[in-house]
Amino acid sequence: MCADLFGYSVSEATIVAARERCAENLEAFMQITGEQLAGEAVLHADETGMRVDGKTVWLHSLSNAKRTLYHIDAKRGYEALERMGILESYTGRLVHDFWPAYFKLLCQHAMCNQHIVRELTFFEETYPWAAKMKTLLLHACEDPLASSFEQWQAAYLKILEEGRLEIDYKPDKTLKRRGRRAKPKELNLLERLDKHRSSVLAFIEYPEVPFTNNQAEQDVRMAKVKQKVSGCFRSWKGARLFATIRSYISTCIKQKQGVFKALQKAMQNEPILS
Repeated sequence: MCADLFGYSVSEATIVAARERCAENLEAFMQITGEQLAGEAVLHADETGMRVDGKTVWLHSLSNAKRTLYHIDAKRGYEALERMGILESYTGRLVHDFWPAYFKLLCQHAMCNQHIVRELTFFEETYPWAAKMKTLLLHACEDPLASSFEQWQAAYLKILEEGRLEIDYKPDKTLKRRGRRAKPKELNLLERLDKHRSSVLAFIEYPEVPFTNNQAEQDVRMAKVKQKVSGCFRSWKGARLFATIRSYISTCIKQKQGVFKALQKAMQNEPILS
C-alpha cells in the first residue's frame, strides 16, 4: 500500500519491529479476552496443523460470536490446552469434534453434528440405521420443538439398538489382543454416538447450543489461507506474534471494528478491549 500510494516500500525490518510492538501492546487484550471467554456459557474449540521451522505444530482456537483467542503449541492434546490456560477451569459447554483431549476437561460438552452427519452419509447406503440417524439429527436441527427432548432421545436410542443388530461384528476372544480383528468404522461411530449421547443431543435440550461447530471452523480458516499463501513460519516467535495479532483482528472484525483503525489503536498502545 505504501509503495502504491507514496512510491516507497517499507523495509522488512520495519515490519518485523511493528509486529513485535503491536503484539507487545496486545498483552492486556489477550488476558482480558481469555477472562471474558472463560465466563461464557458456550464456547467453540478447534485446532489445525501449521508449519513452524519445517515442523508440524498446532494452532488452537477458542471462540464465540464476539471474541477469538488463538494459541500455537507443539502439541495437539491436553498439554496444549493446559498451556492455553483457559479451559482447565471452564465450567460452561464446549462445542468441539470428538478429539479425546477435550473430554479430559471438566466442562460440559456438545458435539459438532455436521461431522456426524458426514460420517453417517458414508454408511447410509449400507446400513438403514445410519440413514435413520442422519434423518433424525437433520430433522431435529430443522425443528427441535417438533417433539419433546425425551421423545427425541427415545428415538435416538432405538436407532442405536437397531444399529447394533445390523452391524455384523463378533470379536474372537480366543485370540490375543494384537491378533483380534479391528472393529469396523461403522461400529466405532455407533459406540461414540452411544457413549456421548448427551453431548450429541445437547443442541435439542439447550437452545443456546448450536448444531455445528462452524464458528470454530471459520475461525481457523484464515490461518489455513495464510499458510497456503505464505508457507510456513520460520520461527516460533513469528508464529506466536501471528497468533496474538490475529486474535485481535478476528475479535475486532466480529465486533464490527475497522481493522486498519484497530491496528492503529494497537500500535498506539490503546487496543480495543471491549
